[in-house]
Amino acid sequence: MLVSRTFHDVEISLRRNCIFFAHYKVNMSMEIILEGIFALNKRYYFYPKWLWKDFKKFKFKPKHFYKRLSEFNKSNLTRKLEILRDLLFETKDLIEKNSRFKVYIRIPEYDDLGWYNKQIEKVRRLEREF
Repeated sequence: MLVSRTFHDVEISLRRNCIFFAHYKVNMSMEIILEGIFALNKRYYFYPKWLWKDFKKFKFKPKHFYKRLSEFNKSNLTRKLEILRDLLFETKDLIEKNSRFKVYIRIPEYDDLGWYNKQIEKVRRLEREF
């Protein structure tokens, strides 16, 4: 999933004082996770307007997804990354458990939860400077 690269991109964006791009990358990564969940439920993801209605009917979705997605929309960058990290791994597990597909993370360190935690901590420190 391309979501993994976001954590690195956000750190770089903050170092370059480009908070807009950092938020853009995080929001685009959430879109990728949504597309994966829609695909797993054999639904076409075309427009987020009907997102809430569709999710209530889905058999396969991360636990407390609606609540976490609502929190994501209201959160600061660091909290968004924490939610994104959790949803990334949960969605990966859901896809692998409930379909014939294997989700590959191209860079080995991206498959390590500790790496994400380190990236989030870097962003937390950088975010305080804004």
